[in-house]
Amino acid sequence: MKKHSKGNLLITFIMTVALSVTIFAFLSYIGIRLKETGIRAAEMKSFYVADAGINKALWYLGTTTGAGGRGLTWRVTSTYEAFGRGGFYLTVLDSATNEVMIISTGEVNGIRKTVSQVITSGGLPSAFDYALYSGGNLSMPGISNIKGDLYVNGNSTFNGIVTCSNGKLYHPTGTSVGGSGLYTYTEGGQPNPIPGFPVLDTSYYDGLITTAQGQSAGNVTYNNATVNLGGANVYVNGNVTISGNSTINGPGSIVASGKIYISGNTYSSDIVKFIAQGTATIDGNAYTNGATYYSNSSLTANGNTRVNVGGFISKGNVKLNGNMTLQGIVYSGGTLTMLGNSAIKGTCVASATGGLTGNANLTYDRSVFPAVMPAGFTGTTLIIKRGSWRGW
Repeated sequence: MKKHSKGNLLITFIMTVALSVTIFAFLSYIGIRLKETGIRAAEMKSFYVADAGINKALWYLGTTTGAGGRGLTWRVTSTYEAFGRGGFYLTVLDSATNEVMIISTGEVNGIRKTVSQVITSGGLPSAFDYALYSGGNLSMPGISNIKGDLYVNGNSTFNGIVTCSNGKLYHPTGTSVGGSGLYTYTEGGQPNPIPGFPVLDTSYYDGLITTAQGQSAGNVTYNNATVNLGGANVYVNGNVTISGNSTINGPGSIVASGKIYISGNTYSSDIVKFIAQGTATIDGNAYTNGATYYSNSSLTANGNTRVNVGGFISKGNVKLNGNMTLQGIVYSGGTLTMLGNSAIKGTCVASATGGLTGNANLTYDRSVFPAVMPAGFTGTTLIIKRGSWRGW
């Protein structure tokens, strides 16, 4: 009887130990699974936090500083912001021309996950929404015909015959419109918001000019010549003269550390860029299709100069004289002066104007803007680059 009782006790002990081991193993399994679940939940939350960081960076970039944002020029490295029960680290940097990469690392309970997104900037500053944008007072003593909106950041004085149609004349409150001439216009008053003057970023042009300055010194002349650039850049550490019946075939660029002077019956096509550290002057019967003229100093066009779907861009003054015909954009970081019979279809943007005399005809037409805008102008809209999202 006693032996039988001892056997039952042993069996009961073994079963109790087995059950305890089973319960411990089960509880350990549950603990591990709960820990794994907690980790996975934290990982998921950190991804959400990282994505929130991307959206916050987009808001910063797309919102002006006056409205609490940072603006399109904002760049930062690993700055932290709290979010929910964690936070995110933001890095915003330039990844390519007109491309910005946003890297956001979310952190929750010590666990980090990172996502990135590439965006591109598009659009143009609002100053390019006018047939003529003047950053200062405007004087029109000649015969002027303007079709489209105007913005004058100062007083407008019309002492000649001025017709403003198909748009309005906008100007800040407190500035005046008047003069002794015959003029017609529709009052637009002060726009909201007031368009600021777009400052040109010259780093692209400066880089090319620096390369030209590194070449052997010497001037280059093309007279009755045909130059096939074939997508390349020609760097000249000196002046460039193009004369006679010369043809410049693009795409490509001619970059001079000095001046560029073009005369005669010069023809160029297929996106040629003429870039000068000094003055750029175009005389004679120059005809270009899709060309960009740039000067770090000043740009002058005389004679029967014609530019189709291109641009005149100068960090300094721009002077248009003779029978100038242009379809595209004119930008002057200094003073824009129009003499003779200037006909511009597209837009003119200038920090200041030195008087529009002669027969100036300006027509706003966005359809003749270059398909790819010249470098140096910051976009006004953000576009997420398709397929650029990454997570890790």
